[in-house]
This record gives sequence, C-alpha cells and structure tokens, in this order.
Amino acid sequence: MIDIECQRENGKISKISVRGHALYDQLGKDIVCAGASAIIFGGLNAIKDIKEFDIKKADALIEIIAHKSASMHDLDVLETMIIQLKTIEESYGKYIKVVEKGC
Repeated sequence: MIDIECQRENGKISKISVRGHALYDQLGKDIVCAGASAIIFGGLNAIKDIKEFDIKKADALIEIIAHKSASMHDLDVLETMIIQLKTIEESYGKYIKVVEKGC
C-alpha cells in the first residue's frame, strides 16, 4: 500500500509524505507505483524554486516540505499532485490511500 499524507497550514499544503509500495503487480509491471512515481517526480520537476522546499528521500519514502516562502505557483503544483494521486486512489484504493490533515 502506498500511504500519502498531505498536511496543510492555513489552507496551504505544508508537507506531502509518500510511504510504501503499492504491490499491485510485480516489479516493473506495477502500474499503481508507476503512476504515483510519475506524479511525484513530475511534480517536483515542475517546481520553479526547489530551494523553497526540503526534500527527503529514502527507500519507499519521499517527503516534500514547503517553506513558508514557497510561491503560489509551486504550492499549486503540490495541489495538482494531490488531485492526481486522489484520481489514482479512486480506481486503485486497495493499493494507494491519500489522507489530508489540517483541512
């Protein structure tokens, strides 16, 4: 299961944590993991000022922590990532879960 936690402060995303593996299919054929990875890394590539974020990566974990000075553009990228991940959850909820806190 991929567990995604989105934390908000004052209505804006302050942190996204992604943990785990989908285990939908075998390595190299897991479309849920591939979709989630594409959204996360595509989103990170779309951020204009990556210095306004702390990014932590480890095996089966990525955390994206926004500084208070992050631009609206970059916060909109995070919002888009959450919407896209929720879209995957709609069809593959057994393998991916998105939880929002502070809404």
